[in-house]
Amino acid sequence: MRGKLYAPPIAEGVDVEGVITIRPVGQRIIRYELAFVGNDGKRYEMIGQKDIRWRSPLKTFTHLPAEILDEDHRRVATCETSFDLRKDGFRFLRSFRPLP
Repeated sequence: MRGKLYAPPIAEGVDVEGVITIRPVGQRIIRYELAFVGNDGKRYEMIGQKDIRWRSPLKTFTHLPAEILDEDHRRVATCETSFDLRKDGFRFLRSFRPLP
């Protein structure tokens, strides 16, 4: 997965690359492991996981609790991101591209 990350003041519009693990049935998770270089030139990782609860699919698919770790794997920030399905759903689906 590749994209842009906005997590001020650590990173504002920086390139991010990593892996998304999607296992909604067996493990009931969607896990993000993304690496990026922050505004300060240091390397960071954003790790987040959606624990899917089928009784509340909208919330579990559109909210992501996450943390940002520094080069020494120390937590430097926590966050919860949300996704506006009505506003951004179609654009999100169109953004997927197969890797070469």
